[in-house]
Amino acid sequence: MSKAWVVVKREFLESVRTKMFILGTLFGPVVMIGFIVLPAYFMNVGGGGRSNIAIIDETGSGLGGDVATALAQFTQAAQQDKSQTSYTTQVIVSTPGQLEQARQQLSKEIEAGTLDGYLLLPEGVLTGAHAVYEGTNASAQRQMRELHDAVQTSVRQVRLDKAGIPEQELAAALKPVTLEQRKFGGGGAEGGAAQLAVGLGYFMAFAIYMGVILYGASVARGVMAEKRDRIVEVILSSIRARDFMIGKVIGIGGAGVLQMGIWALFAAIVLSRGPQIAAHFHVTIPTLPAIPPIVGFNFLFFFLGGFFLYAAMFAAVGALATNDAEIQQLQFPVMLPLIAGFFMVFAVIENPNTTLATVGTLIPFTSPMVAPMRSAVVTIPFGEWLASVLLMVATVVVMVWIAAKIYRVGVLTTGKRPSMKELIRWLRAA
Repeated sequence: MSKAWVVVKREFLESVRTKMFILGTLFGPVVMIGFIVLPAYFMNVGGGGRSNIAIIDETGSGLGGDVATALAQFTQAAQQDKSQTSYTTQVIVSTPGQLEQARQQLSKEIEAGTLDGYLLLPEGVLTGAHAVYEGTNASAQRQMRELHDAVQTSVRQVRLDKAGIPEQELAAALKPVTLEQRKFGGGGAEGGAAQLAVGLGYFMAFAIYMGVILYGASVARGVMAEKRDRIVEVILSSIRARDFMIGKVIGIGGAGVLQMGIWALFAAIVLSRGPQIAAHFHVTIPTLPAIPPIVGFNFLFFFLGGFFLYAAMFAAVGALATNDAEIQQLQFPVMLPLIAGFFMVFAVIENPNTTLATVGTLIPFTSPMVAPMRSAVVTIPFGEWLASVLLMVATVVVMVWIAAKIYRVGVLTTGKRPSMKELIRWLRAA
């Protein structure tokens, strides 16, 4: 085992000294924060602007003027919030016979760049006909939502007036009720914790998914390089193949744990100062509630379990392949259960207590993503959690044993990739 420890130290030091590891460790957290903060920031600073539109009103009820008034409210808001759009409107009262001429004229103005678009309010819009918008900014989702809200509010007001129902009374009756989501835990319920728990769980699942893929693939490439350069033949003359493979997996896995630990520490610091940091980007985030220790344990345990499980398979892939193209072909079947587990996460977000969530927690090939995500949003029953942990440990032991047998023969084999029959013979004979 002392020789295996030498391999562990060698692989660990080689991994942490690479430029990719250093850059990934330093800039990885920054990139992850960027994925969270920058979209909201760009939505704020990238919105706004001015929109010049014409409103063709065929209803004869003054609906076009009401829509223009509703849009003026967004213009007033734009004076305080630069992310809001400022609208300039002109209302054209038209009859069906004059419609085509009006549209042709407005189309010329759009082509000339003096008009962004026009809104058509047809004669039957109050009874269900579609309002139509045509313009160069029709793909601007925020502006289209505001335009839709203005039309809907104005049409509703006209309908209420015709029905003799005061809008104030209807508004009071239809006043929305806010539902505050509180996640219940051992210390009681916490406001805002439900959405944040989902976000935390998804972040953990994604981090494990990427970590297992990146470091597992690193194991496969390392084994393949040593096999191709015939270095492994010299190494195995002084150490058993099983010990060498296990040392390689533990060494690279240790580098992964170190990087994950640095990221987790950085995340803890950022989250403790989250509101202040978000304020600099003009983004408001709620305070993160206390995270139960079991969530952190599950994250580390299932990351390690998932890594050793898949790294053993990746090591076997590296021993079986004879060139880089074959590594790519053999890696995909190995990654399929991992990908399936990541997709299961989205179902767990919707309902963490379904049969699918339970099965995903118990199966060792999917539990590295499902179990941490699920533990972040609900409390996994102890028996189920214990079964998941034991199954993971047992599967890792069995997979390392199988991979070691394949590695022992495959890493010294050159030429054609072995067939399934030959692979089974290796497992029986090794």
